[in-house]
Amino acid sequence: GGIGHLSVFRHCLHANEMHSMPFGIDCRVDLAVVKGLLTQIQSWREQHEQLFLFDSDMQTFDWNLIAFNREVAHLLADFVVLLPKELSSDEWDFVLCTLVSFMQTCHESSSSLPSNGKCQAFATIVFHLLSRVTACMQTVIPASEAEFPSNLLSEWNEFFSEAAYSLLLPLFIHITGMCGLSDGSAESHLLPAFCAAVSLCPVQHLENHNLPAKLTADDDSGLPDDLLTLVNHFCPLLLSEHRCVQISAFRVVMSVIPCLTSAMNAENDKTIDENSSEKEKEAKCPPLPIMTSLDLSSQTVEVILHDSAMGETIVIEPFITEHNLTFGYLLTWRLLLALVQQAPSQLRAEYAEHLKSTLAVDVLMLNLFRLMPQSPIRDLKESLTSNSASESLCTTTSLSVELQHLACSVYAQCLKDLPAVLRQWWNSHDRHSARIVEEYTTQYVSPILIQEEIAQVQAAADNSTDDNLSVKGRPMAREVVASFQMEEVTMELLVQLPPNFPLGVMQVETVRRVGVATAQWRNWMLQLTTFLMHQNGSIMDGLSLWKKNVDKRFEGIEDCMICFSVIHGTTAQVPKLKCRTCKKKYHSACLYKWFNSSNGTACPLCRNLF
Repeated sequence: GGIGHLSVFRHCLHANEMHSMPFGIDCRVDLAVVKGLLTQIQSWREQHEQLFLFDSDMQTFDWNLIAFNREVAHLLADFVVLLPKELSSDEWDFVLCTLVSFMQTCHESSSSLPSNGKCQAFATIVFHLLSRVTACMQTVIPASEAEFPSNLLSEWNEFFSEAAYSLLLPLFIHITGMCGLSDGSAESHLLPAFCAAVSLCPVQHLENHNLPAKLTADDDSGLPDDLLTLVNHFCPLLLSEHRCVQISAFRVVMSVIPCLTSAMNAENDKTIDENSSEKEKEAKCPPLPIMTSLDLSSQTVEVILHDSAMGETIVIEPFITEHNLTFGYLLTWRLLLALVQQAPSQLRAEYAEHLKSTLAVDVLMLNLFRLMPQSPIRDLKESLTSNSASESLCTTTSLSVELQHLACSVYAQCLKDLPAVLRQWWNSHDRHSARIVEEYTTQYVSPILIQEEIAQVQAAADNSTDDNLSVKGRPMAREVVASFQMEEVTMELLVQLPPNFPLGVMQVETVRRVGVATAQWRNWMLQLTTFLMHQNGSIMDGLSLWKKNVDKRFEGIEDCMICFSVIHGTTAQVPKLKCRTCKKKYHSACLYKWFNSSNGTACPLCRNLF
């Protein structure tokens, strides 16, 4: 009977939140009663330890005992959500200790979780409790830390969190890798709770995980083994047959994208030796586990959409393999675009070049224009500018249009992060296909991206500490005006965004020029126009590069005689390689391209052997 009483109490506890019950019955529970029950559960823990499944294998216990512990976990989860500020330090300590002990029990019962219904019922609530506690620690407590025990957050971060997630992550990989996971109860109850808890795993525990090593011989990225092991475990799950597993894997990998870009950039810096070779090095490939998932899913998606013409929307029904693989394909692209977005300029350029040279972007665009709706409704248009990488995965009202949401989101992100690559792809198509792309982009995407781009320029300008450069945005006119002043020099230029931005070319016009020779000014304008046309950066990136060129020129540093720029558009370096004869300096990247295109090693200016 005790289990039933706990269950009734828990439902009454929810009545406090709803303030009413059916038939006009008032079942609200007084706070003192709630605290009294928690005290009673604590006393049971001290006096009747055998009632609690702590650090045990559940297979050896009957259902009544499992159900009791399940109800306790359920109550603790409700306390954390409904009454977090009312819990004392000792009560919070009891909740956290119970959570870790229950997690240990789930770990001890790992072999029976995929098939044992009793174990699944218990583990589902324990994972639910972990999610509730983690969410409280990540959002509720930081917002009002003074209203909670002083050492609660530090104890969670330093001990309890690590203890719980060091058990959860290996268990997740073990369970998702086992056969027999298609059982209906596991799919409908256990997996969603499991995946929700994994999705909330703090980044520090992902970085310092205790997963079994998983490395491949053909991966020469130079990434740390721990980071490679993590993505090698989770990236294949992007193509899982279970949607919740796919989303969980996506969120985990998305959480470590900053770690990946930082590690990749550090490794890239080690390999750069400007004087060691005269050959242009190959563009760096994004992390191999992500590219492997992309290659596997891309092949299937191409087969699914092969018979459809560009611009003809194909609806893939949910709950079938084709839907899952297409979903994983689009999620993988979201990860790749996040890598491109967060990478430094040189690494971003190499990623973009790799995706272009392997035709991955070409294939993606053809697929997107078979998945996106011909006339997006309002909520689909909102997905074009979703700020959160996983926002569209939670707000979709129907799985039947989920792929359309995600396809719109990926297309908008591509236009933002790879504008030059998409511009080249668009210009390479026949007139009919190019018109389909332009009309769709101009009508549904460009107005939103133009507003965003100009707003970002204005925000960056407002936060800038540079007194010499002033930037103003004019959203209605699709214009950005930049003014530069130093000593006797005054310059003002205007950047005009096209209606089909970013497919069309931005126009750079002179507004005012004082104290600058015509030839020098023409070079600077050409540099800015070239950057905006060929580099995958924002207007503010282009203006910053232009400003650096101007500054360096006034410092006496001469232009590279190949690109006629002081700062290289990709590497952001000044000319360093000097000809021994004419003494002119060049960017290493420019010189490598010159040698490759000319099939020789002569100085571009004096023609003597370099």
